[in-house]
Amino acid sequence: MSRARRIAVSLLISLGISLVAAMEAEEGPPTPTAEALLECARENWVGMTFHGTILLQLFRPAYSREYRLEVWSDEGGKRVLIRVLEPEEERGSGYLLLGDEL
Repeated sequence: MSRARRIAVSLLISLGISLVAAMEAEEGPPTPTAEALLECARENWVGMTFHGTILLQLFRPAYSREYRLEVWSDEGGKRVLIRVLEPEEERGSGYLLLGDEL
């Protein structure tokens, strides 16, 4: 192998090792906490109208329950209407949020 070829191979190996070391040392973005994810979701919801169906699952030590809700919200969430679709025994009931009053 010629001297120029050995130098080129040595440089490529050194560059490869440097890149691997840099990639290992590089830290990725921090993993968001559950609170940060919920805050991001809330910020995306506030400031716009919303209409959708939400599945709410409650787990208690003695039982669990599942609700299917239809939700309407105006800008900023100042007025929110929640209508219960399931379970059958609560179907048709609802909640209205006006400012801080439920």
